[in-house]
Amino acid sequence: MLATLFYAVEACEYGDIWRPWCVDALRRIAELSKIKAVEEFRKALEFFPSTDAFRATVDNVWNEMMHTLPFSGMQ
Repeated sequence: MLATLFYAVEACEYGDIWRPWCVDALRRIAELSKIKAVEEFRKALEFFPSTDAFRATVDNVWNEMMHTLPFSGMQ
């Protein structure tokens, strides 16, 4: 689930209506998985197929998850 949501976040443009939902869902899965740091997030994602481009965005996605408010629903 973690990798799928990570790829979903990366597939959404920043203005996409689905991006906040994907970021919030990814944050919740990380919390349930007890992932508390970007290094743990990166390590968890290493188990899944990826590309250099996706691996380069892990820190950015982590920062987005940590610095955006939880999603409250579609408007």
